[in-house]
Amino acid sequence: MSLCCHANHDPSCPDVPVPPEIFSNVLQDTTKCKTKKGKKKKRVAPLAINRRTNSSESDEEDNGIPSPPPVNNCYLAKCPCETHLHKQLVERNYQLSVEKLFDLIFGDNEFVRTYRSAQRIYDDHATEWTINPQSQNRERVVTSKIPFVSVLGNSTISSTEKQVIRNEKKYSYYIVDNDIYNTGVKFGDTFYVALRYCLVQTAVNHSNLRITAEVRYLKTVIGFMKNLIEKNAIAAIQVSLQDLSIIDSI
Repeated sequence: MSLCCHANHDPSCPDVPVPPEIFSNVLQDTTKCKTKKGKKKKRVAPLAINRRTNSSESDEEDNGIPSPPPVNNCYLAKCPCETHLHKQLVERNYQLSVEKLFDLIFGDNEFVRTYRSAQRIYDDHATEWTINPQSQNRERVVTSKIPFVSVLGNSTISSTEKQVIRNEKKYSYYIVDNDIYNTGVKFGDTFYVALRYCLVQTAVNHSNLRITAEVRYLKTVIGFMKNLIEKNAIAAIQVSLQDLSIIDSI
């Protein structure tokens, strides 16, 4: 999901969460493997699936059938992170596997495309997940644009997100750091917003999502301006994340 944060979030022109009915049919289609007639529907293989190691796993992915977790799979009671970022934005449980939850948030699927369209996000592009040779972590870059309307005038915000999977274990957890940089917005060159997504499978088809955030500065900013930037940037991110509650309707 592409996000946008900006320091001049205008309360007089509030962002409105996407109505649940927009997503209801999309979510049902995204989470079903078969139609009522018993025919398999084409699904996008979850990005969270590890690199293929044999032909049988390749066949499963190509057919859109996720492989089941091991019988002796050990589920976690809490996130494996020792620390989180300063501001907690989301703490929510879902009746989904961690693989499916990862795909709904970071995958290329109809749910993500519907979300972006409803949020007026355009020119969005995500690179493939690739292995960083130094850190051995999977990472990618997501770029997008969104029109911004305020009492000061209209503009376009260009967003660049660097997403890094810091830690992952198939069928268990995914820890994803997302650094968001914006241009075309006031003070955009002085800060960026760091997000951390902690996706943890707590039981069979039950997962927990925790999102924390903090504003980090690229230039020196005086005290009262820091407060203004942090207040408005975090508020914009919170609005963008409100639609994650729609997943509860699955």
